[in-house]
Amino acid sequence: MTFETFHTGTNWETDADFSQVARIPADADIVVTSGQIAYDEDGNVVGRNDIHAQVEQCFENLGRTLESAGSSYDNVVKLRYSITDPEYYETIKDVRTEYLTEPYPTGMLAVVDELAEPELMVEIEAIAVGT
Repeated sequence: MTFETFHTGTNWETDADFSQVARIPADADIVVTSGQIAYDEDGNVVGRNDIHAQVEQCFENLGRTLESAGSSYDNVVKLRYSITDPEYYETIKDVRTEYLTEPYPTGMLAVVDELAEPELMVEIEAIAVGT
């Protein structure tokens, strides 16, 4: 493993599938992505009015982005989510288990008024280590 995660012992931490803190060794290669949105390869918005489709597209885009830098979901240390409605978090929790495994990355969630385009409902960015 190229990083360590730690738990504080709270019940909600385990239920939420994320780690409270992660340590990246000083000699690790750090990968930082831009926010990934629900664009297909041609730049078209996927899943207009469909949060599940948009979250899946964001994770697919994020996976390709990580791979292009020599990393993968296994090496994600932190995920940052921006959503336009707090109710979308439940969908993120459901979809992310298709892409993430233990040790789960740390995370941050922000509810924002809007994203780059009015049709966009979610944006996801990552900090990872190289493989």
